[in-house]
Amino acid sequence: MAVILVISDESATIDCFLEHINDQHFVLTAPKQKDAATALIYNAIDIVFVESRLAYASNNALLDDLQKHANKAAVIFLISKLEREQTDQYICDGAFDVIEKPLQRLELRRFVNKVADRQEMARELDKMRNDIDDQPFADRFKNNPMFPGAYGERINNVIYDQNSLNYKEVFHAFSRSISNIADTDKLCFAITEALAAIFKVNSASLLIIDSLNGENVVRGHMGIDNKLIKRAAFPMFKGLTLWLSKHRKILRLSNPIYERAIVDSDVRRDMAILNAGICAPLSMHGALIGAIALGDKMIGNGFSVEELDLLPALAVYLSAVIQNTVNYSAYMSKSIYHDNIINNINSGIIVIDKAGKITTCNIKAANMLGLNAADVIGKDVQKAGSKIADVMLRALMDEKECRDREITDNATKATFGVRASQLKDGFNNIAGVVITLQDLTKSKKMETQLKYFEDKAFWINLASCMSTKMRDSLVTVNTFAQLFPEKHNDHEFKTEYYKVLISELKRLEEVTDKLTLFSRQTQPRPQNIKIIALIDSLLCEHADKFKKNKIAITKQYKCRDQQVYIDPDQIILAISNIINNAADAMPDGGGLTLTLKATNTGPATDPEFIDLLIKDTGVGVSTTVWPHIFTPFYSTKQSSLGLGLPVAKRIIESNNGALSITSKDREGCAINILLPVNAPNSTLPQVENNFVNSFESGN
Repeated sequence: MAVILVISDESATIDCFLEHINDQHFVLTAPKQKDAATALIYNAIDIVFVESRLAYASNNALLDDLQKHANKAAVIFLISKLEREQTDQYICDGAFDVIEKPLQRLELRRFVNKVADRQEMARELDKMRNDIDDQPFADRFKNNPMFPGAYGERINNVIYDQNSLNYKEVFHAFSRSISNIADTDKLCFAITEALAAIFKVNSASLLIIDSLNGENVVRGHMGIDNKLIKRAAFPMFKGLTLWLSKHRKILRLSNPIYERAIVDSDVRRDMAILNAGICAPLSMHGALIGAIALGDKMIGNGFSVEELDLLPALAVYLSAVIQNTVNYSAYMSKSIYHDNIINNINSGIIVIDKAGKITTCNIKAANMLGLNAADVIGKDVQKAGSKIADVMLRALMDEKECRDREITDNATKATFGVRASQLKDGFNNIAGVVITLQDLTKSKKMETQLKYFEDKAFWINLASCMSTKMRDSLVTVNTFAQLFPEKHNDHEFKTEYYKVLISELKRLEEVTDKLTLFSRQTQPRPQNIKIIALIDSLLCEHADKFKKNKIAITKQYKCRDQQVYIDPDQIILAISNIINNAADAMPDGGGLTLTLKATNTGPATDPEFIDLLIKDTGVGVSTTVWPHIFTPFYSTKQSSLGLGLPVAKRIIESNNGALSITSKDREGCAINILLPVNAPNSTLPQVENNFVNSFESGN
């Protein structure tokens, strides 16, 4: 945990650190220079975040305090977008780095953790340097496996000069030169430049093992021919790489002991390609990850003892830095890859953690909801809108998946299809909720337009059918009216035509009544009704008709007395029409089977619909009738108006149900009715009406 001082007079900046950083690190705040000076004196500060405008106020007094009391702290300037061009100047004035406002939660956390890691590494290196400085010179190499051989004032042709290097300055310069570089290639080139400057050599290179092809690859170099490097290969089990992997020691060709020990020409060839006189292995967790290769000194007889003392320390430091950067680059590549996938999905995606904070909001979701994705990350889910929040929080608490629900956003007035489900971690614990959004606004508009044209075509067809029905009756009435003046004294005429006239007038009255019922389409008034009780009462009402027509009733109730959410009066009328049609289809008797069962349209455990199957053994539906089965006033029976099934279908659909028909010619008809158990929250399955010719099916 690092100690962080935030010097800012902006409440938004201070709140950002306290809300998003204080859980991982200890955060101190100082809105004024006086407060900052006090915090610097009485606390060991690791990282300082300071407003750039405050740093340069009061004759740079704040910068002087930072240099005096926090010389080991990493000073980060908080800058605005307009100050980007001044970044280099800020670095020259002593800033470790800069970060631009407004601060983004994820970026800030990554930045702070990265700087804190580097500060921790610096502390470890300071401790290592102090241990080395406290150790007598002759004993420095005794426990160092990287430096075998004799010891003394002149060791293996190494010149000792106690004042040749200043560890503190070297490490500070080195850390500054490679700090905050996330790109592996840029980091490697920065390292080689720093190594060449520190050791004053004519060439330097950095090799990193490529795990994909099993080779050491030169990722950064200076003072070496580019063409030669491009043609060079350093296999894992050959030459220099094999030697370093086997011995895990610094390889120095000017060492007489090594001169006799090295007989492998491949090692010499690799060293020659790298123009190197000394190589140090880079290792992490006991495995070789690369190597540092340095050329000859530009001035002097050779490497001093302190330089050779510094090289393994730098190798340890660089191993961690390079491995972290490689891992970070791999992580960022995967993160970018996943972000690209998420942002290119043609659905809005929002993810919250178990605390209800938004962790992911892709571009599609942000555009749908009129949000800025960066602004809502880390914020409460309510930022996505109350209706989205309600769905996601219910899914988080109820452990139930919300599927295919439609909501209308209050802000944008757009209609979305939403599906929310829980996210589980590796231990099957709830980690959060993900919701997908489908913009239904255009499809709803098209659906409305389509319904308009369908309704227009329907009413045109209805008017045509109605005019035909009424014209037949009106012809009879008109004929009677024309003949009546001449034959009003004709007893036979009055008796027969009068009967026909009354019959046609009743027919006109029936057409008018049915049409009125059909066209009203009153809004359903749903309530919870027990479906078995409703079906049983319907069968009792039709008992006399069943007995008269010799129709046997079979009930197959495969569910408990489940409630359905319907308008009972409307559903009774719809099912009565279906039962009457079935009875009319069996004039010589037959069987009528009613089956009830609970069903779902998805993976939900509780039933969403009750499936009512009404199956008769009547004449079925012929091929000529099938296309017109739901056409109003279309009927093959002289006495029927042909409104039974159309009325039933419209009633059931207005009650959020569905109706489908399956029929085999001369083998009866089966009608499936789905009725909702609860208020509509699920999508009905696509229903299909099927006609199967018994001869074609092979029955």
